[in-house]
Amino acid sequence: MDSVAPAVSADPSRFDYPDDGRRRVIQVGVFVENSQARSLRQRLLRNGIATLVNVATVQGERSIRIRVGPFTKAAELQSKIDEIKAMGLDARVLTY
Repeated sequence: MDSVAPAVSADPSRFDYPDDGRRRVIQVGVFVENSQARSLRQRLLRNGIATLVNVATVQGERSIRIRVGPFTKAAELQSKIDEIKAMGLDARVLTY
């Protein structure tokens, strides 16, 4: 007799962030050097992760922020966090 495994569902209790509909992005790195930012972007893109680039000046110093998102669903956000961390990278989540 064949048994059927139950459907796998996302476990909301394991999400790092609530499923509250707020927009969130994952900041993967902040750089001063263009070459370092470009290298991280290319690494993420090779792994199928699209990125956003945000350039800002903070206390007179230019910084290049590499981000992923935005996300409004906790399951999608958590999946991408897990994927980024599995690459050995930091995944800082910003809510706005």
